[in-house]
Amino acid sequence: MTRAAPTDTAGPKKGPASYADLFSVLGHVRIDRAALCFAALLTLVEVGGTLGFPLLTRTIVDGSGAVSVSGGVFGQPVVVQLVLVLLAAAVAAAVARYLTSRSGLALGARLRSAAIERLVAAPVTYLDGLASGEVTSRVINDTKAVAQLISRESLNAGSAVLLLTGAAVVLFSMDGALAGILFGVIGAAFLAMLPVMLTMAAVAYRTQDETAKLSGRLTQIFAEMRMVKTFGAEERERRRADTGISALFALGCRSARIEAALSPVMTLAVTISLVTILAYGGMRVAAGTLSSGTLTAFLLYIFTVVGPLAQLTSFFSQLSVARGASTRLAEVLRLAPEWSAPPAPRTASRTPKALTFDGVRFSYGDRVALSLDTLVFAPGSRTAIIGPSGSGKSTMLALVERFYAPDQGSIRHGDDNITAIPLREWRGRIGYVAQTSAMLSGSVRDNLLYGIDRPVGEEAIASALALSRSDGFVAALPLGLDTQVGERGARLSGGERQRLAIARMFLRDPEILLLDEATSSLDEENAHLVLQGLEALMRGRTCILVTHRMAGLEAMDQIVALDGGEIVERGAPEALLSGAGFYRRLVHRQFIQEKSA
Repeated sequence: MTRAAPTDTAGPKKGPASYADLFSVLGHVRIDRAALCFAALLTLVEVGGTLGFPLLTRTIVDGSGAVSVSGGVFGQPVVVQLVLVLLAAAVAAAVARYLTSRSGLALGARLRSAAIERLVAAPVTYLDGLASGEVTSRVINDTKAVAQLISRESLNAGSAVLLLTGAAVVLFSMDGALAGILFGVIGAAFLAMLPVMLTMAAVAYRTQDETAKLSGRLTQIFAEMRMVKTFGAEERERRRADTGISALFALGCRSARIEAALSPVMTLAVTISLVTILAYGGMRVAAGTLSSGTLTAFLLYIFTVVGPLAQLTSFFSQLSVARGASTRLAEVLRLAPEWSAPPAPRTASRTPKALTFDGVRFSYGDRVALSLDTLVFAPGSRTAIIGPSGSGKSTMLALVERFYAPDQGSIRHGDDNITAIPLREWRGRIGYVAQTSAMLSGSVRDNLLYGIDRPVGEEAIASALALSRSDGFVAALPLGLDTQVGERGARLSGGERQRLAIARMFLRDPEILLLDEATSSLDEENAHLVLQGLEALMRGRTCILVTHRMAGLEAMDQIVALDGGEIVERGAPEALLSGAGFYRRLVHRQFIQEKSA
């Protein structure tokens, strides 16, 4: 049965991007500052080499290109100096790029690990409002955006600022007029492009959002492909996917138009600078007021200035994307886990205790889902919870599992409020078999041992399979226990999945067993086999069975009928059947339906 969540607390909440969120995200993980600092030092070497290259070239040109021109550092020829400078800058750049890439990858890995840690420990009320595919995209892409900003883009932006500052100092010291022409033309082009670049950052942010939405939609489609085909909804889902694809295509085209507009503007600026400096500088060289080496240096510095402007453009675009990503990540990283720190190891008592609902009230928003004055499940007893859909049956199980907390009242295990028991320990005492039991991709063995931390021998597995009536079909599988079950157990029948879920419960050995419509989706033959397994599993355990089927309930110790979240009838099956209440009417109705069939 489907469990709804309170709508006022479920799911992520969107808010405006802020730098505070970005710093908050970075505060949750360790940044490899040593590697980034070393990369910054190497970047200084690269910047020095980039700035020094045109100056050494000027010296060579002014000396008529003679290889033996001296006056360099340590008395070496200028050409040798030039080669060494270029080599040092290249090596420094390569090592710096590696260190920043490695630091970015490490930061991304830590952010993903931290996000996953928070998400798997988050309360069900939050997780119920999430689309799994969209969350997956966020964990992968949002963390990557933040990591790239902090490692690669930040270092590139710092390098760009140093290059622009250094180039300005050098150029204005060599010739103020030519420097004014160069920075005037390039600066005007950059200011003209700035609004377009900000628009491009916004497009990048929207592209990231649309990518996450499409990922979520495709995950849902492929996860429920059998339902899609059963209802003939292939065309409908194709159109839905095409909507997302078209949105991404439109954003991609808009980004392409922006890039197409930016590139010619910068190319034009470079061309104008080049032509102007050549023309003006050539006249001054002819007039003897400017050396050929200085003119050559200026021409080389044109490209030194343009590169950093492109890096700053990339930085501001990535900054916008990372701010949006950090807003979503910050919310995830601020999530408080539903359990506290692991308690000190202790031996849990296996003495059967009563489970008592005392004055429990629970609501989904404004709708009251459950209102119980007193309900006791005696230790080792079997209780069937019956009632129409929406009567509060599955909500009761969710409260027992502590997926939600009562708005009022308490649930006690013996004399202890279950909220006083460490959550992991409490859930370790509970076994849950759903209407459609969950199976993960992997082998039969992987699914049987899922969530069981202690060593489990082959004899225990064989015993669990036999008790759950699973041994026959598992032995017939191609690889036995090592056979892959497929995504969500797609290679197994519904009955086989249910019997493996029961086998898993035998291995888990819970004190309290919750059965939520465990046989309702099965045919009679499979239901019979599953019931045989359940009969063995229920022995000696406190069992709460939610069901619409009246068959077999005569073996229950207690039947509780719910309607509108309240108890309308309770008692032993014989007593209720002899009366004229809810249980008798359901039994009679089901008998008539089966007889008519």
